[in-house]
Amino acid sequence: MGKLNDKVVVVTGSVSAIPGYDSIGSATVREALAEGAAGVVISDINDELGEAFAKSLNEQYGTGRALYVHTDVREPKDVEKLFDITEKTYGRVDAVMANAGVATAEDFDKDPEAVLKSRKFIQSINEDGVFHTALYGSRLMIKHGTKGSIVLVSSIHGVVGRPKVVNPDTGDVLIDRFNAIQYTMGKHGVVGLSKALALQLAEYGIRVNTVNPGYIMTPCFRLRSMPIRASWQKRRRWQ
Repeated sequence: MGKLNDKVVVVTGSVSAIPGYDSIGSATVREALAEGAAGVVISDINDELGEAFAKSLNEQYGTGRALYVHTDVREPKDVEKLFDITEKTYGRVDAVMANAGVATAEDFDKDPEAVLKSRKFIQSINEDGVFHTALYGSRLMIKHGTKGSIVLVSSIHGVVGRPKVVNPDTGDVLIDRFNAIQYTMGKHGVVGLSKALALQLAEYGIRVNTVNPGYIMTPCFRLRSMPIRASWQKRRRWQ
């Protein structure tokens, strides 16, 4: 019997953008099914890859174990629909992972218009999207009296700020100027939201926690890493 035996799990941002590499979200979906989840709802905006991911999981674990639902977490109605479909399909939700997020980089000391444009985009996903997911996920739990778990994915940058990213083993500079100012601010907000929600939802038996991953070679981080980005660009010149 697995740790998630007979549980229903929803994971936002759970489609890997690069085939062959797992993201945090897609790896979580795989692990949930491996741990015996009765159903996992894959939530993302990449419909083609999402449908293919769900199909492959159903072939591996059994028909109906995985479901893909298009969800733009910036839109409250989209997130509400996500949990409506989850309820209609599986009857409830036991665990929610608010994982959808993006990383932007902006030089705070340069063009203010570019900074403000980036601000609206990243806030809509990394802050509003997490809030919407927790809001409607908790409501479905409360409705069915489910003493569930909500996990909000923050980052190591939800607790610290850093000027650059260096591989501690090799000394390689992975990101020379970590100018993800608003990413850092938003991830701090996720930690604060988790603390506040944990206190309020405790009366329903719902646990709320945050995870703060360090640097993992996900598709997103690979695209920001200097040595890997340079390697890809070099290979592309020969293709």
